Amino acid sequence: MSDRPQNEQIKPSKNGAAPSLAFWIESYNEALANWVQSSDRVLKNAAELSHDIISFSRTRLQTDLDTWQAVASCRNANDLLECQRQFAQKAGSQCLDQAGKLASRVTTLIADAALSPLRSVG
Repeated sequence: MSDRPQNEQIKPSKNGAAPSLAFWIESYNEALANWVQSSDRVLKNAAELSHDIISFSRTRLQTDLDTWQAVASCRNANDLLECQRQFAQKAGSQCLDQAGKLASRVTTLIADAALSPLRSVG
């Protein structure tokens, strides 16, 4: 990054000429570096979100398989109702927990995408 202030306005030189080519190249390089950093953060957050979704799907699938095994071993209607109650309780708890995690992750992703350009200024 350069030593010049981020809020420096483009001003003509003393002889009235436009800023030098070096000024434009430096400004472009700074903008490009900021864009790359911003994109990197957004992609990392998106990858973490995808990982969370895949992990949740895997957990839910295992819970479903365990429930089907438990249902197959039920000996009467009371056992079946108990299996269903436990499944509903576990599934509800997992879904609520994951919804909170995903909401937080999506909020972070959106905020980072929206605020990244502002973080690189100043």
